[in-house]
Amino acid sequence: WKMIDLTKENKHSPARSQNISGRRKDKSRTAAKKSKIELKCDPKKRNSGSANSNPMKKKKLAACTDDKKDSRTIKVFSWNVACCEPSSLAPSWWSKNDSLVNITSIILQSGADIVALQESPLGIEASIKEKYSLVASTTSHAPGYVMLFVRKSLKVDKVLKIGPTICCEIQMFGKRIGFCNVHLAPFKQGETARKVQVLNAMKAFKGRLDILAGDCNMRMKEGKDIEDRGYIDVWKSLGRISKLRFTWDSKKNWYHGDPSAPGAFGFTCRFDRIYVNKDAATARYLKLIGEEPILGMENSFLSDHYGLLATLSLNDK
Repeated sequence: WKMIDLTKENKHSPARSQNISGRRKDKSRTAAKKSKIELKCDPKKRNSGSANSNPMKKKKLAACTDDKKDSRTIKVFSWNVACCEPSSLAPSWWSKNDSLVNITSIILQSGADIVALQESPLGIEASIKEKYSLVASTTSHAPGYVMLFVRKSLKVDKVLKIGPTICCEIQMFGKRIGFCNVHLAPFKQGETARKVQVLNAMKAFKGRLDILAGDCNMRMKEGKDIEDRGYIDVWKSLGRISKLRFTWDSKKNWYHGDPSAPGAFGFTCRFDRIYVNKDAATARYLKLIGEEPILGMENSFLSDHYGLLATLSLNDK
């Protein structure tokens, strides 16, 4: 994993100039800090940077199984990227383009076969076109777009857009994998609407949906109706690891502001999920995406959601 040095990009900040000088004087200190998260900030270099650059430091695998790919393993990436808008804590010089650069860097370095985005800005496809093809995009209740991408070598058939969902068949390993990217209805009172949206997608697809992923906006008690249809919640199947539970944590992630401010409150929830048909695949690994603070600020993040990256092994059925 390579460090992306933010200080090289903003020449107008005296503090950053001092940091640059310090690093040049002490190269051994720079080498010792390669695990520190630093970000790319130059929009002109968005598509010309090293393919190995990544603003996230490498972490140990979250699940008890390893992440090595075999001939029947696929990686699924899902993230609500909040239209790549800067967080409330971002400094004045940090732009939407800077968020876009760093989010697309994370996508490109994920090794995912399938990328499901929610609240994605138009144009993000140009930043990841070296590895991914856009399958389709649609709208939901929120700004931005629901967008589905696949690795460029993969063939896609039977694309359907049903409400805030995109369904398709992806050919992999001689099999047809039914996939659905969703951005379901919001708020606690939207539970019934969410159930209807998922059911409508399953009915309209007229084939087995093997994987359903996205911003489900589900509360803690929800999901049983999907599991009763033969689907496995990846997080649950891997042991309900506590540090992977919440994809929304506004107590820690101050993207929308300090939760202790008047009229504000912080809460945690598992809005984002990946479900797998139990006959289609077995979950092997799961990690959170975008859960590392940025800019050296404890509560500053690229999005109000954390994303998910899952490794699945295809079954024979």
